[in-house]
Amino acid sequence: MKQLIYILLTSITILMLASCSRTLDDISKWESTGNHLKLIEALEDSDPSIGIAAAEALGTLQTPEAILPLAACLNQTNKLLITTAVQALAHLEHPNTITPLTAALRLEQPAAQAIAIEALGAMKATGAIPILGELISSADAQQKMLIITVFEEIASPTATPYLIDQLKQGAPALQAASAQALG
Repeated sequence: MKQLIYILLTSITILMLASCSRTLDDISKWESTGNHLKLIEALEDSDPSIGIAAAEALGTLQTPEAILPLAACLNQTNKLLITTAVQALAHLEHPNTITPLTAALRLEQPAAQAIAIEALGAMKATGAIPILGELISSADAQQKMLIITVFEEIASPTATPYLIDQLKQGAPALQAASAQALG
């Protein structure tokens, strides 16, 4: 009798766990119905592919309520989830994404940084200029060029010292881009 009860309890537990687990089909369904609350919950799924798909869907839905949960993903260990969360934040094009996108500049992931740099430029985020200025000194040539382009796009005098540094120390292509950005 005890064995039968144990088997029944085990079966019920397995069925409950199976019914609670999320799938990529669930993510697609929630995206198509605009259920951002379920997608936000899915960001914390133990399966990284579910969190990645949820982040992508939230970016597509452009739901401002997803900003803080997506920003929390920047502290995850899965690099693809982090990059997808940064991409989703960039896609939202909302002023409240400036802070998490600026925080993404400090990530040790060049792809996530590049996404954040471009998004901050598109939003003309003058508040990000000091951190972009810090980043430019240690960036590779491609990322330096991207930052210079963003400085030109933002068109703020706050970027002038960083552009002058590139005029003095940068490679010829960076010097030319800096001169153009300065006008």
